[in-house]
Amino acid sequence: MTESAANQGKSLTALYPVIAVEQPVTTAAEFHRLFGLETVFETDWYVHLKNHDSVLQIGFVQSDHESIPTEHQHNVCGTFVTIDADDVAALWEQMNDDLKILVPLTDESWGQRHFIAEISGVLVDIVQLLPQE
Repeated sequence: MTESAANQGKSLTALYPVIAVEQPVTTAAEFHRLFGLETVFETDWYVHLKNHDSVLQIGFVQSDHESIPTEHQHNVCGTFVTIDADDVAALWEQMNDDLKILVPLTDESWGQRHFIAEISGVLVDIVQLLPQE
């Protein structure tokens, strides 16, 4: 990375995904209900959420909105939203009855406990790093 590119990065104020979905308001409502993220901006075609200190942010845009280039006006596919958590097992107990589960709570050989759910068409991988033995 060049020095000028590194210096340009210092002026950045946020970095967050915007996920193309069919119903952004409904999807955002689920993320609010499940993870406590608050709405900071909402229209019928875009909703932006963040946590209390703005560290965690995500946006949802209507997949066929005119602001998206025509060739990309479709729902997200193959993208995960990963959420790191301190106690994935506790979240599993709280949430698994409310979610469409794709991968149940699993301890992986690479040192991760996680489960994968689908929330309004968005794949969400809720992850906890396990202590190395």
